Amino acid sequence: MSRIGGVRASSCGMTATLRQYHARHVRVAFGIRHFRSHTLYCMGTVVWQLNDCWPVVSWSAVDGDGRRKPLWYALRAVCADRLLVVRDGAVHLVNDADRPWAGTQRLTRHDLDGSVLAEEELRVSTAPRQVTRLTLPPSVAGPADRTRELLMARLGEVRTVEFYEEDTRPALPPARYDVRITRSEGDASAYRVEVTARTLLRDLALFPDRLDPAAEVDEKLVTLLPGESVVSRVTGAVIEDPGHWGPARC
Repeated sequence: MSRIGGVRASSCGMTATLRQYHARHVRVAFGIRHFRSHTLYCMGTVVWQLNDCWPVVSWSAVDGDGRRKPLWYALRAVCADRLLVVRDGAVHLVNDADRPWAGTQRLTRHDLDGSVLAEEELRVSTAPRQVTRLTLPPSVAGPADRTRELLMARLGEVRTVEFYEEDTRPALPPARYDVRITRSEGDASAYRVEVTARTLLRDLALFPDRLDPAAEVDEKLVTLLPGESVVSRVTGAVIEDPGHWGPARC
């Protein structure tokens, strides 16, 4: 049994759809991040496909009714002007903006329970339309347990969370979190949804369209460490019982 937005889905079709959504956005986002870290050798990507023409389980970013799938949010994130990409023992600062990108690069190796195992800070600068490659310091480059640790890279407001093992191998804990939902003042069809992680949450996603097809959320696929919170805005529909949004899907 799976649960999306409080609505149980016992069919194999729904479970298969969720797995396909996850596989699609993980693989496409990984590929685009990799290509962008090779700028100026690689200057773009082509994504197939954007949208469906009819109801179907597919690899599109937008379904046949115009609703955005998780892939759409992943594409928006990896096509941002500034991006941090970890690969081949280095972090790559991708700056596709027209101004330099400078500041203190923080690299933190965490246990999956959120505790800090090692941390490094480096002063960095990347010219406009360029990529800077920084070799990972030994303290964060190699984990003691690849299945139970992750690396967080942060520069200003941009951050990325990378696992040391392949997608299916990290020993992720069962998801535990708190959800607080409030209706926005002056707009009966807008809601503020705050999720606070009690354990590691990987690729947190809300699916309010399961309660009303017209409902949309502004953010998906957020990874949170224990104690971190994210606020999402849901708009487009009046939900009689917003409490059905919990538990969320991670």
